[in-house]
Amino acid sequence: MQQHSTAADFSLPLVFPSDIAEPLFKKFVIDPTKSITQEGVFSRSYQPAERAGSIEDMAGLTLYMTSRAGAFVNGSVMLADGGKLATMPATY
Repeated sequence: MQQHSTAADFSLPLVFPSDIAEPLFKKFVIDPTKSITQEGVFSRSYQPAERAGSIEDMAGLTLYMTSRAGAFVNGSVMLADGGKLATMPATY
């Protein structure tokens, strides 16, 4: 890719609100009085951040990847999951 001056980085949002994810989230909510993106809505064992991701979370990652700060990063996958991957069993 470098011979064509193309950088390829990817953002991978995992635990974010959507119409598809809403039924799944409802099963794991421990405090229904809170918004899905408020801390404390999920148990720490289900989601270490205790909340779903927000627009601001993705905006921060996008700004990093498109700014001078991320200019030297190439070929990476930025996982935006609030620590969710750490709660899943390893398969390797």
